[in-house]
Amino acid sequence: MSKPCLRSQKEAALSRRDFLRLAGAGAAALLMQGCQKATPATTPTVVPPAGPISSRVAIGQATSYEQTAIREKVRQLIDDLGGLGDIVKAGDSVAIKTNLTGGVNSGKLAGLAPID
Repeated sequence: MSKPCLRSQKEAALSRRDFLRLAGAGAAALLMQGCQKATPATTPTVVPPAGPISSRVAIGQATSYEQTAIREKVRQLIDDLGGLGDIVKAGDSVAIKTNLTGGVNSGKLAGLAPID
């Protein structure tokens, strides 16, 4: 008796040549995807706030280094921001960072080289 099952399996089997052809076509398809132009990243839409907008940054310039003038200028800047009562409680220590190099007309700053 002949084995017809083996013959039908042989006909349905993929030859080595066909397998290599399909594998090459699949690899080429994967490589071609990398050659396409990149799709631009979508930018998120900005939703305006419902309530009034308050400043997050306050900029000021004191006319002198007198302590009372500096204290008044800092107080005015904090009030312009809406105060700090919701963040800082009475008796808390607070540090304020100042920029002592901005607006200096003394020429070159020590340790800084000019940009070409």
